[in-house]
Amino acid sequence: MLQRLRTMLGLAAASTVTGETESPTHFRKSWTASRFDSSIVDDPERSGQVWYSADYAARGEFESADTNRLNSAHWSAARDTPINDDLADRLPTMRTRSNHEAWNNTAIEGLILQHSIAVAGDNGPLLDLQAEDEIGDTWCELAEKVWEDWCEYSDAAGQLSLAARMKNFWNRGCWTNGEWFDQFVYPSDVDTPIKLRLHAVEPQRIQTPMTEAGNPAITLGIKRDALRRPKEYWVANDWYGFNGGKWYTADGFMHGYEQLEVGQARGVPWAQSGLPTAADLRDYDDQVMDAARAAADMAIVLQTKHPDAPYVESKASVPFRRRRMTHVAPGWEAAQLQPHQPTAQYKDHRHERMGDLGRGKGVPSMVTRLDAREHNYSSARFDRGLLHESAKHVRTTLYNPKLKVLVVRVLSEAILVGVLPPPPCRFGVEQIWPAMPQVDEDKSSRAENRYLGNGTLSYSAACAERHGRRANDVIRIRQRDANRLAAAGLPSVAESVGTAQKSESSETPKTDES
Repeated sequence: MLQRLRTMLGLAAASTVTGETESPTHFRKSWTASRFDSSIVDDPERSGQVWYSADYAARGEFESADTNRLNSAHWSAARDTPINDDLADRLPTMRTRSNHEAWNNTAIEGLILQHSIAVAGDNGPLLDLQAEDEIGDTWCELAEKVWEDWCEYSDAAGQLSLAARMKNFWNRGCWTNGEWFDQFVYPSDVDTPIKLRLHAVEPQRIQTPMTEAGNPAITLGIKRDALRRPKEYWVANDWYGFNGGKWYTADGFMHGYEQLEVGQARGVPWAQSGLPTAADLRDYDDQVMDAARAAADMAIVLQTKHPDAPYVESKASVPFRRRRMTHVAPGWEAAQLQPHQPTAQYKDHRHERMGDLGRGKGVPSMVTRLDAREHNYSSARFDRGLLHESAKHVRTTLYNPKLKVLVVRVLSEAILVGVLPPPPCRFGVEQIWPAMPQVDEDKSSRAENRYLGNGTLSYSAACAERHGRRANDVIRIRQRDANRLAAAGLPSVAESVGTAQKSESSETPKTDES
């Protein structure tokens, strides 16, 4: 009976196929996997015991999951827990350290600034409303003007435009805090027809109240339903939550963060993955500077090789005055220490490590270091392209949905108060973001002309994607300029450009093709 039980559990030893003794581990894996994996096949000669198939045996061991004495320290912090549990434990520390580095580390500060400028540009995106007919286009132009006016006074404190808010609160907040919170408020003492304003709320004040600890419906200060939709936010009255707080409905808030895992309730600071590198670099710089200063402080020492020289204690010192000849005792000579810090690889090492600071968000090393001295034209253009792709990802996945919510709220209130008539037809909402500067304007313009000529690029798309302008605005400005030039008796822009091109072609020397 005992032998049958051992055989059934896969703990028997002899093998009739290979004639070798198998380890209990192999039998245990076979017995367990046979109940869940159809790739296990029965061996008729083993009395019901099971074996791995050839396909399964090839992938039965994953080396990445192997733990041994050489890698156990590295993987000691890895754990398979829900993302919100990790955020509840580590988010305050990540926020604190990210904000500290953003204020005290020039590399992190410059990285955040450059990425924010790449995303929002000087004045943020332009609203582009597309209607179904010409009557709708007229209404869309009026709505775009209403939106642009509101963007200038959208801040409840009256200090920031919407473009400045995107750079200073939204994008910088994602780097340092992982998220931002804006509350929709309607102050009665403002003198504009549209009362909607945005009131910034510190992410640190969104917390779970002590009286609700253990409530499964509340996650990191957010009350959510069964589908994980936010219903209420608990906002503390102070930074630490000691003086109570209040629940606010989610409809009155705009919570922006990048959701990377299922069920994730709060954002992770974008700078957190580069914090270890930033700390290592700053400590390394201090150590190199200490070594260089120590070598400079002890630049000159007195030494003797004379066997009859008197013994001198190590605490003895001789003053050396600057730019003066100094006499030492006979038999003694002054020697200068050779400094070895910084090393020859110091700069290369720093540059390589600094590239890791923004790598997590696709920001290239040239932008992180704010230095293109070691780049040629091709590599610089490639790095600028990577920055542009990073900015496009943030715009499309994070900012465009939030801006659409704002557009709908602003235009709805404008219609309710009579600033705008009701829309005559359906319309689409798009954002035209500032175009990235081209590395080679001449090549880019020639490529654009080629695409416009063969019809693969429309005029509206060229204005929006390559110049960050609305086609309607460009057409209106071109028409106004043409009228002014004609009234002044001057040639049009097309005539002037054509004349300049003919002059350039005539001055270009022709090569002998014979």
